[in-house]
Amino acid sequence: MFYRDFFVIDDAKNMFLPLFGAMGRIWLNFEIPLLTDRTFLGGNFLVDMAAAPFAPQVIVTSVVAASFDDWRKAVAVFAVLNIWLAWMGAYALARSLKVDHGLALSVAFSAASGPMFNYVMLGSWWNSAAGFPWLLLGTAALIRLAENGTRGNFVAAVGAAVFLFQSAATQMQLLYMFSAAGLGFIEYRRAENPGAITRVVAVLACAGLLSLIPIASEYVANISLTDRSSSFSNDSRSIAPSWGHVVNFFNPFYGDYIGWFRGYLHVPLSLGYAGVFTLVLIFFGRFDRHWTRERCILLTMAVIAFVLSFSAAQVGPTRFPLRYLPFLTVLICIIPCAFFDRSELRNGSGRREALIGFALAAGLLQFWSAQKDLFEITHLFSVLFFLAAIVAILAGVRHEGIRRNPALFCLMLSMSAFVLQHMRTPQIIPLFENPPLPERVSAIDPPECFVLRTGGTAGHGGMELQDQLAARGLLFGARSVNGYSPVSHRDFARLLPHETAHGNFTTSSALTNVFARVPEAGGARMFELLNICRISLPVWDAPPMLAEMAEGVALRREQRGLTVILSRDDFVPRGTLSHPLTNGVAFVSSDGPRRETFAVQASDEARTLFFSRLYWKGYAATLDGRPLVVDAHEGVLVRVAVPAGASGTLELTYTPVTLPLIKTSLVLGLLFFAFYLRRLPSRRAEAPFVAAAV
Repeated sequence: MFYRDFFVIDDAKNMFLPLFGAMGRIWLNFEIPLLTDRTFLGGNFLVDMAAAPFAPQVIVTSVVAASFDDWRKAVAVFAVLNIWLAWMGAYALARSLKVDHGLALSVAFSAASGPMFNYVMLGSWWNSAAGFPWLLLGTAALIRLAENGTRGNFVAAVGAAVFLFQSAATQMQLLYMFSAAGLGFIEYRRAENPGAITRVVAVLACAGLLSLIPIASEYVANISLTDRSSSFSNDSRSIAPSWGHVVNFFNPFYGDYIGWFRGYLHVPLSLGYAGVFTLVLIFFGRFDRHWTRERCILLTMAVIAFVLSFSAAQVGPTRFPLRYLPFLTVLICIIPCAFFDRSELRNGSGRREALIGFALAAGLLQFWSAQKDLFEITHLFSVLFFLAAIVAILAGVRHEGIRRNPALFCLMLSMSAFVLQHMRTPQIIPLFENPPLPERVSAIDPPECFVLRTGGTAGHGGMELQDQLAARGLLFGARSVNGYSPVSHRDFARLLPHETAHGNFTTSSALTNVFARVPEAGGARMFELLNICRISLPVWDAPPMLAEMAEGVALRREQRGLTVILSRDDFVPRGTLSHPLTNGVAFVSSDGPRRETFAVQASDEARTLFFSRLYWKGYAATLDGRPLVVDAHEGVLVRVAVPAGASGTLELTYTPVTLPLIKTSLVLGLLFFAFYLRRLPSRRAEAPFVAAAV
């Protein structure tokens, strides 16, 4: 909650909460958030799965975001839920691997406070943030089920896997499936528990039928309409981290790594606070070298996560392997705990000297890896804090009581690091609170027409400004052409070219295309078909002939601070029906974004109706129950053909095109779940997983 980049870095860029708010308003109307008609980019939640609409913590956060004007409540809810779930998941995973209770608590505190977790899992990548806790819980439940095949463990394993797949976090799902394969291989080689492999496969089958197919089917069905990059490349990414990266495994205060190495493509494998007590066990612990089942599983999963973290930057639709690092962090933290023999810590001059030498080398290498930022005061303090932590460790292991209770000592260290993280990191003042423009967007944006913002160039801060303004409008229920979509719509990207998933539209191309006339619509302008009543662009990006261009399309031009605004005052909203084509058609009602009703009067000529809706497969229209032809204008806008002389009630609806497949998959999943559950014993040989995790 206090991490400085929580909602204002990378893909979050202020679009996080507004899309949550849009989903929350749909949930509060007792509808399923399949799509929203408030934005073009990111409006189809089944195709644009970054928002993870069906993850449990996202559902709760969405309802909170839509229920309160103070967006801080949604921030707090999402942060607390994710931190608590990650804490519980790391603890459950450590306990399933037979780690001591106190050391498992230390793992939990460290996993929920490391900088890599804060960066990747709290706000920057939404579906990864939603999926990571369920990856931990699901893996722990699977290990527990393979050992003890009871009904309670099976229900816990299937439930966690379903929530993981519902989060649509691709990297988390791949980690889970590879870990399940590794677990099955170990159980096969041991040949001591023949039913374990069957139980693992049953969980994957249930979760796939109940969640993976329903979540992924609509994306696959619409993939021909998307502009998602799907290649194999490793451009601008270093395969091997520098020695400075490796040393900072154990530096809990190394938090400014993102900007040092050309952005997130060069992040180190930072363990964060896990390294503090990991050093204690490495330098002062006594280790049992017996290879148990749990240790084999742990090391196998660690190798899998490590290999995936060094995969290419782009592998099909899966990108940025740094998202594997939080899971690898937890596993590396568990490894010394799993091999520790739980006896007292051993002190000795050789061990102290080794730790001191390591600390000095770590400090020097951190200076070396800092590159041009070598002498920034924050990096100097980072090294000093790191050395101070080493001194605290040396002092602690000399105390007899601490030596005899190493788990308590590690727990104190990890809790202290957790507190220090929040003490030394200033609370951010997000861009929502202090807009650089004099006006408040939520007060001036019309609620029913779309606002187009262009000029998202980084040179003048235009990208951040555009994201902020679009987010403020969406957060308070306005409509915005801009949004966020890592998938993107192929034909929409041709209409409004943009460089990134944030919809940073190029001003010249955007104005040229939206001012163009559309012959099929009687010569109406494209911005009229899009129901755009306001175009906003930064003053430094305004073309020299903008005044003449605005006059030519009957838009009023004014300048507010650093923003030039083109607007029209005669716009009267009629649902999503395009403004200039409403002759003889009257808006009746809207039953959520998936259904609209219009009254159509008879006409001697055939008509083509345009709607300010981004076209996806699944749209249908009827006139008094008779089907009408629905297609896409230039692949972008929903278009309905009304025959000459036809009249009556027109209904425009959206239904996922794969809905029959989704229903079949859910039914088969429930039947298989019930069938397999009946085959398992109800009595538990040991404490149930759920109780142990809580």
